[in-house]
Amino acid sequence: MGDVTEFGLLYLLGKQALGNTGREFESHRFRQFYKVKYMTILETIKAAHLKARKEREALASSLLSTLIGDACMIGKNDGNRESTDEEVIKVIKKFIANCQEMMIIVDMAEFDKILKEIDILKSFLPRQLSTEELFTVISEIVDTLKATSLKDMGKIMKVLKEK
Repeated sequence: MGDVTEFGLLYLLGKQALGNTGREFESHRFRQFYKVKYMTILETIKAAHLKARKEREALASSLLSTLIGDACMIGKNDGNRESTDEEVIKVIKKFIANCQEMMIIVDMAEFDKILKEIDILKSFLPRQLSTEELFTVISEIVDTLKATSLKDMGKIMKVLKEK
């Protein structure tokens, strides 16, 4: 909340510095602040798509264009709204599953292309916990709840889902 308040002060000071209109400040800084601070997965994909187009990366550009279309369609079909991060993650996982199925039937030249596509798609997924990290988190929960039997498994799972 402090960032928003600080930004509000900076916003007013910047608007005064640019005069009464302050259009350049409003159109650039205000949007830039919120995109950097609160960027959704879909917005991240759109930014990566723009970067791929500018750098003329045909593979990434076409893949991300298709991904954006599929991800946006979910929200539009459900009441003309923005797709949530959970929905976008499901679409990304579906794309990865399709790529893995394609790896079975393609030749070696296409195999490398599909591996690159999978790497691009995985870069937009949230980071998974390693086995050691997961073990540490579960151990902390068990210690906190003082769980001693299998009957406490439901309580442990409830706390684990919240994290």
